[in-house]
Amino acid sequence: MTLTFSNIVLHILGFLYRIFLSRMVGSAGMGVYQLILPAYSVISSFCITGLTMATSRLCALHSANRNHRTSHKVVSVSVKVFLVLFFSIAVLILSFSRFIATDMLGDTRTRLSLFIILPCLLFTGIENILKNYFFGTSNLKPPIISELTEQIVRFIAVIALLFIFAPRDAGHSSALIICGMVISEVISVLILSRFYGVRKSDSTPVLKSIGEIAFPVAVSAIFNNLLSAANSVLIPNRLVVYGYSHDAAVSFFGVLFGMTMPTVCLPFGIIGSLITVIIPKMSEHTGKVSYLRRKAGKIIHTTSLIALPAVCILITFGENICKIMYANPSSGEYIVPLSIAALFSFYHMSFTAVLNAIGLQRRAAFISVTGGVIQLAGTYLVGCKAIGIYGFIAGDILSALFCAVFSLIPIIRRLKLHISVANWFLRPILSALSGTFSARYIYLIAIKDGINTSFALIPSLTIFVLVYLITLRIMGTSFIGYLKKLQS
Repeated sequence: MTLTFSNIVLHILGFLYRIFLSRMVGSAGMGVYQLILPAYSVISSFCITGLTMATSRLCALHSANRNHRTSHKVVSVSVKVFLVLFFSIAVLILSFSRFIATDMLGDTRTRLSLFIILPCLLFTGIENILKNYFFGTSNLKPPIISELTEQIVRFIAVIALLFIFAPRDAGHSSALIICGMVISEVISVLILSRFYGVRKSDSTPVLKSIGEIAFPVAVSAIFNNLLSAANSVLIPNRLVVYGYSHDAAVSFFGVLFGMTMPTVCLPFGIIGSLITVIIPKMSEHTGKVSYLRRKAGKIIHTTSLIALPAVCILITFGENICKIMYANPSSGEYIVPLSIAALFSFYHMSFTAVLNAIGLQRRAAFISVTGGVIQLAGTYLVGCKAIGIYGFIAGDILSALFCAVFSLIPIIRRLKLHISVANWFLRPILSALSGTFSARYIYLIAIKDGINTSFALIPSLTIFVLVYLITLRIMGTSFIGYLKKLQS
């Protein structure tokens, strides 16, 4: 509950941050910024992703056995491995920055940002290893404090830098945004380091254990982020083939990925926070099939309780919400089909977490990479005159559906999981639909009475939440009570 509440606060701050950002740098600035993010993700997956998963799982295992010294060894070795990987990739980026910016990302304005993401990545890696140590040992206070502080500092730093320097070039705007990110990451590392303290340990014996977990996860993340990067670079290029000018294509990309997609992906943070709490618990009980089966069921049920109402809200009010937040008439144009794709993605995220917790990292990796290929094929069709951006949307839906279905199948087989259709899916969707119809009715009455759209949304969304929770309770599920028992 604490982690969920902090994530809600974080996402509110994140939305305010994006609203200010989109209005200060415009769609072109957001487009260049969104081009650099896939490169950041690829580098991050190479250096960080596998190590954080290994840190969380191994620290949870050793903490359960009260072997705290070995947990500190895990952190020590993870940081050392990260630094080796980071400096290796940094040399390559510095050597080939012009080629990466011009030929791979397709926009020379991203080159300055490429240099600045390196210090950002350095601090992010250390921060994530420390955070996953605390998650693994069920100590949530340090990550919550660091994340909230980081978001506040980022908000202030980025807005201040953009206000002071008032950049007129989209490339400079992107670089200043990442400078603000660096400042916030430094603060976060300092906070986590203060909680963790300096601990000396012999780190050699745990290197093999880290590698066994980290390698398949890292390989999967690298391939997925390479596909995502290719997807991000391909979209503007295919839009040009479709008939857009280069600047118009980058601006459209900035709107889609800098405004619409973040709105659609809001529930990821809330679901992810709950999974973050449960997965270390599963790692503590590896081999206990009945316990793992119960936890897997809770993860699926929790995902439904959050994802289904969230998607109903997005489909019903998403376009209006985007227009109000970003003051851009096209920001919510494709939110309905993207929300459908997001629903399957929410389940895929949960299923992937379970697969990693029960030792099926390679299966999870294969499914995710295959889904990425499906998405990339859809993006390529954007250049076809009769299809356009709907090629990307179709690829997004098919990819997410494929990944969700084929991630669930090995969970059912390994844990002999029985699908509770009524409890996990039917009750949440019926409750969400009840909330949707009630909220829509209130909204239409408010608009008919001449109330502004922004003010009409407030009572409508309030009614949605109340009706959803009450209907769910009538059907036998207490939302708050269920969340409180997640770790039991």
